[in-house]
Amino acid sequence: MNIAATDIDLDPRELRRLLEWPVDRDVDQRTQAHLDHSRDWYHEHGRPCALRHVLDLEALDATTMTVRGGPTLTCPPLAARLAEASADQLAVIGVSAGPEVDLRVSQLWGEDAYDEAIVLNAFAAAIAERLMAMTVNTLCHDYEPDRAAILPHYCPGYEGWELDELPKLLALLASEDCPLQVNDGGMLLPQKSMLGVVGLTDSPAALKQEGDLVPCRACSFSPCRMRRVPFESANRSIADVGVPSADAGVAPASTERRFAFSERALKKWATRYLELNSSGDGQVHARFTLNGTSCSNDPFDILYDVRLGAEKSGFRIAGMECSVPGGKSAFDTMCEYRLVGAPFVASIASHRPFEGALLNEVLDWHPAVNPAGCLCETAHQDYKWRIVLQTILYELGDL
Repeated sequence: MNIAATDIDLDPRELRRLLEWPVDRDVDQRTQAHLDHSRDWYHEHGRPCALRHVLDLEALDATTMTVRGGPTLTCPPLAARLAEASADQLAVIGVSAGPEVDLRVSQLWGEDAYDEAIVLNAFAAAIAERLMAMTVNTLCHDYEPDRAAILPHYCPGYEGWELDELPKLLALLASEDCPLQVNDGGMLLPQKSMLGVVGLTDSPAALKQEGDLVPCRACSFSPCRMRRVPFESANRSIADVGVPSADAGVAPASTERRFAFSERALKKWATRYLELNSSGDGQVHARFTLNGTSCSNDPFDILYDVRLGAEKSGFRIAGMECSVPGGKSAFDTMCEYRLVGAPFVASIASHRPFEGALLNEVLDWHPAVNPAGCLCETAHQDYKWRIVLQTILYELGDL
């Protein structure tokens, strides 16, 4: 799809939501000026991208979808939705506000123009969301009324769909013009991008009311401060879905136990970033150095220390700690540190989500996660802790 930056109309209410602006207050003049400047800059420099590829579904069961000539995707909620709607095709959609935004945001942070950087970041997020809606609308235009319904879009990271399947979806776009990529940490780049699917069906029974098209209804990320509507599930309400702790964050025993990341990724992380040292009494000290990316797109290292004690039932996590060797210079580039300062640093050190648990129980840990490169939110931290702990488990073979 050829879309010019000037062709994208943004709803002011969406911009307010992404800026976390109180609904009962008007945007102040300074913020509005930043929004106007972001719009002018993007109209001149932005290069939005929207791609889609419609594929036939070859097989569909309770948990998986197999694309004809392609991979099998695993997401029970999406598979159930597609089966209920008798969907026979899947459209893969990739959209991005463009890499220019990442460079500009980094430049603004380097110039200490923090407010401008935050507003442009929110503006670009709105662009990505609008591009997804526009692309779905083109499917409706091109395929209806031949098809009875185009189902709501669904993305890895939504309820029940692991982020490690992003590379599978990206390969299905099969376009040389696609600027999207997935980095070693499983993060989609450019940062203001989206990658997901929609189902196509001939069944009139699949027609949904407009309210069902809001993606927040299918997302269980309870700490989200930008939610439009509550999470809806047949089994859980939004109040039931939090960030799990070591004693309350494991899945039911019936849940299939598998790594959240591909074996290729686990091997690479173990080789590049993990160092294991064993003592004579069976104790293991693991050090994992992860490459993070700040809110201004500046790289920094994150150091994870994990102490394991040997037991008959496996290794137990005796201690876990996260630190940032770069100190204040690294924290200065993160939005949350700019807002609250030292308490943010303390919260990172005190967040030990699986301390005291058996290491192999990390396979049953399904926290709300976000693959952003920074540490600003608990979901960002838990995503990285999950990488660290599952890589250690993979290397030790303690299953």
